[in-house]
Amino acid sequence: MYNSSAVQQNVIYQELSNMISFTSDEIQTQRELTENVVKKLLNKMRELSVSGDPVIEEDIIGTGSSFEGLKVREELEFDFMIPICSLSPYSLRPEFGTDKRGMKTILNMFGQIRCIQLHNVIESQSRYYKKPADFKEKFCDRDYLSPKRIREWFQSLADRAVIHIKEKNMDLTFSQQGPARTLKININKQKTISVDLVPAVKTSDIYLVAKPYGGSPEDYYPSNDNLWRMSFSVQERLFLEQKALTLPINSCHRQALKIMKYIKQKERNNVPAPNWSSCLSSYHLKTAWLYLLQQNQHQEWQPSCLRERVLELIIKMIDSLEKKQLYHFFLGNTALLDEKVISDAFLTHHSQGNLLSEMNSDTLQQASSQLRKLQHNLDSMVNEIHQELRHQNSYY
Repeated sequence: MYNSSAVQQNVIYQELSNMISFTSDEIQTQRELTENVVKKLLNKMRELSVSGDPVIEEDIIGTGSSFEGLKVREELEFDFMIPICSLSPYSLRPEFGTDKRGMKTILNMFGQIRCIQLHNVIESQSRYYKKPADFKEKFCDRDYLSPKRIREWFQSLADRAVIHIKEKNMDLTFSQQGPARTLKININKQKTISVDLVPAVKTSDIYLVAKPYGGSPEDYYPSNDNLWRMSFSVQERLFLEQKALTLPINSCHRQALKIMKYIKQKERNNVPAPNWSSCLSSYHLKTAWLYLLQQNQHQEWQPSCLRERVLELIIKMIDSLEKKQLYHFFLGNTALLDEKVISDAFLTHHSQGNLLSEMNSDTLQQASSQLRKLQHNLDSMVNEIHQELRHQNSYY
């Protein structure tokens, strides 16, 4: 039983969503500053590049929650894909899924990039490389572009370039966080912005990013070291932009996900952290939320429905955990055919990818039980966080 009416409680949910969100002005100001620094860094990296290096393209692509209106406090972070390519006489061609024999050779949600040397190019086209083997020798493993070699090259080049970037009242450094190399922009020795830069190769439909495969190796998946992860960041932003055109004014869809992300973030800081908050990523929550956005009627995202939608998101996650199935939103989701955010050929060619397939059954069961407890105590937790943040804000 809830201690207050749903209407009164919904007001608290709305206030909480405002407390945990960055304002549009905050995001825009820091985004412009960050993009300026990143562009200067990439320009210097181009200057320091040598024969045989990949080409760092001019466009940078902002990805993730800071560009989708889904970022929650405290730390402000920005993620960028940095497109790279080769020049003649080489061509990069993505490969997915199955080979000509119909055998599964590449993990779902990943691709490989074959490097092909073209034989019918005139000499002037290939002069970027001082000798034909430069690029392939440095960055390929058995004819396939190696994400590990690309990451190491990119990180080394960025380390050498960053010492040349001088910005007033800013300190720029790189730090290692797992496999990622993160640029730290320290402003006036008070505020720090984290920036993740990941090399990416564009295919006809999506980007493949040089992020390592972190799952269990399987005998029938050769060359896991050459796997590039699929990125659907561009398609996600397009889907959200299209949905926004049909949703009610001041719709609660973003607030619902942000509240769940903030609760997860807060729970993960507990010792010990509940399983659901540590084993489930923000991307798991986002995927479940995308399905709700696709399936629900537009009027169900009225501002007055915020509390209901947060509860529905929890229930969706519980159902997914108990069924041990949460399918990738863009792989094999033929309900997207009418949305036109990705090609029909891509949607129909790729089979569904279960985001929970490699998670332990006991872990899934524990996470499900914990989310059921959260479902029944959600109002109490929201009230507690709301009061805590109001108390903190009263000091500023």
